[in-house]
Amino acid sequence: MKVLVFSSLYPNAQQPSHGIFVENRLRQLLAFAPEIEARVIAPVPWFPSRNARFGDYAKYAAVDAREIRHGIAIRHPRYPVIPKIGMQITPWLMYRAAPFVARTYPTLRAHQFIGLARLAFRTGHAYWGWRFAGMAMHYVQDLTQPYHASILPGVSTLRMIAANTVAMIGWKGPKDSMVVLASNRHLAFERYEALLIYRDTAAGGKAPMIAALQDSSRDKTYPAWSDLYLRDVVTQESFDFGETLSAALLSAFPPKYVSDPSYDFGASGGSGALIAEVAERTPQQRAAIEGAVVELMGHFGAHSRNMARAVGATRPPNQ
Repeated sequence: MKVLVFSSLYPNAQQPSHGIFVENRLRQLLAFAPEIEARVIAPVPWFPSRNARFGDYAKYAAVDAREIRHGIAIRHPRYPVIPKIGMQITPWLMYRAAPFVARTYPTLRAHQFIGLARLAFRTGHAYWGWRFAGMAMHYVQDLTQPYHASILPGVSTLRMIAANTVAMIGWKGPKDSMVVLASNRHLAFERYEALLIYRDTAAGGKAPMIAALQDSSRDKTYPAWSDLYLRDVVTQESFDFGETLSAALLSAFPPKYVSDPSYDFGASGGSGALIAEVAERTPQQRAAIEGAVVELMGHFGAHSRNMARAVGATRPPNQ
């Protein structure tokens, strides 16, 4: 099995303690399963000078493009860093700096755990096979939620960069409001979903949401599972659904929860009465959010089953 580790937190000759915990975990894995072939891609910020007066930035410049540590081959592609606003666009810049990992970067975690599950099954460790499969499924299911596949559904990257830019010159209001609204909408939607699940399972599981979750007829409408499935199918579908979900939230939820940046849904403890509050909206507004939940639960169920089949296909009959 081949494992690719992509992380900006990884030691190098200039910074031997930087992200040492990532290296230690990888070394332990290789000690446990020496048949695994591992490679590391650890991007570092680009800087033009190695002059010591530039401190840590000079160390970045001095990092070799390739090195070997503890027998593990490591590549250090460069990516540009814009001071103060780098965190907004650094993931994208790192991705562009390492085009040779375009097939693995978005799916790394699930790919690792699926590989470990298959390895465990092949070596007779069924317990760990299912444990690792469950860990992989967490990432698959997590990305069916649009707020996990996009920073802020319904808001463009350009608008987010603009808000961060004006924050740099002292006007932090737009950025702070954007962060609070993203958090409020995310938490309010997940609270609403959880309340619906509790209610509908207690009622015998006959509701449309539960039916969508259990509907296996849509499983075959997706491509066969592959290393690209999580990125090209799950994440893309979730990202594309973001605007629909955002519009439904703004229409069906009380404005205080999704449109008022002075209100903090998480800090306030949220609302345990969201179902009742949504029930007070118009039929059209309710239909929009209820339809969004049903659609997303359908995605959740189908992708979970497709991943389980892909892992189970390599499992020996007695496991």
